[in-house]
Order: sequence, then C-alpha cells, then structure tokens
Amino acid sequence: MNEMVKPPQATEFSVLGPDSMMWKKGGETIQGFMAATMLLLQVSHPVVGAGVGAYSVFKSDPWGRLRRTGEWGMRMMYGGPQGAPKAGKDLRELHRNIKGVDQQGRKFFALDPEAYTWVHMTGFVSLIKSKQLFSKKPFTKAEEEALYKEWIHMGHHIMGIRWEDMPANAEEFWKYYDNMVAKLEPTEVAHYIND
Repeated sequence: MNEMVKPPQATEFSVLGPDSMMWKKGGETIQGFMAATMLLLQVSHPVVGAGVGAYSVFKSDPWGRLRRTGEWGMRMMYGGPQGAPKAGKDLRELHRNIKGVDQQGRKFFALDPEAYTWVHMTGFVSLIKSKQLFSKKPFTKAEEEALYKEWIHMGHHIMGIRWEDMPANAEEFWKYYDNMVAKLEPTEVAHYIND
C-alpha cells in the first residue's frame, strides 16, 4: 500500500451502531443490483476462485448459499457488541481449512491476506457503485470517506484484516482497486457465473 492505515485508539471503534454510515446505508436494497458484479469481482481473484470452486456449494444450492452470505453480512453489520465480532470469528473459522492447489498448480488458502482483504473490499465497491448507478443521490466525497473509514475499521476489528493490507483512505482505495482488477483472471468459477 502507498499509505498505511493508522490504527485508532483501542476505544475509538468497537462495533457499528445506529449513527454509523453502515447502519444508515449498508442495508439498502439497491445494493442487490450489484450482487452479481461483486461476486464476479471476488471469484476472479485466483485464490478466491479456486477456493469457491473446490469448497462452495453455490452450484448445488445457489439460493441457500446467497441467503447464508446475506445473513452473515447482517450479523457483521448489525450484530452489536456480541454478534458482530462473533460473525467475524465464525467467518475466519469457516475459511481456516479452505486450502489446496488450483488447476494451474498454485497453492491457495482462503485466509490469504490479499484475497481475504479483496473479498471485503468488493463490498465497499458495491455500496459506492450501486448508489452511483441506481440512485438519484450518490454518496458525496465526504460520505464516501466516512463510509470507507468504517469499512476498514470493520475489516480490522470484526474480520481480522491487518491494517497494512488495506488502503488508508478512499482515494488510496481506488488506486488499490485498479491495481487489483489488473490482477484478476478468468477463473473457472467466474466463467460459470458469467455464462
């Protein structure tokens, strides 16, 4: 990263609450329009695509898989002091044993820092782009920055992502995003979703 996130004081952030941008904007139904795009961004990362291809039930139970993902996201966002951290812990435990070798012979591990961070960051893209594309009131720069600050704090405090793996601010995020998109591949799972 070009600029490292400066960790907050221990008491500055614990979980999201009713005054947060995430509570106010994170659950808007308009984001549903970006769900397929977000998933395609995720599984086009070679580590994520390999893990999903080898372990996920998305082909045999797509609606159940979508429902469980949505329920987990709601726990993380609205779970409060007990539920949100537990959702993060559950997510890490669920992915701890997802590893193997992809079709190109490359090792993959679901908690690979780059891949794990990328999956989290695609949610931020979904929030911003859904408002830009489908709302009369897209986020202002100040709202985008406030939302991003909450997003990285959620990433660190709830999901366990290291500060150094996340861009420091929204401006740096979009540079990171462009760099990550350049690394994406037409994985087998991406082709399956796109067909």
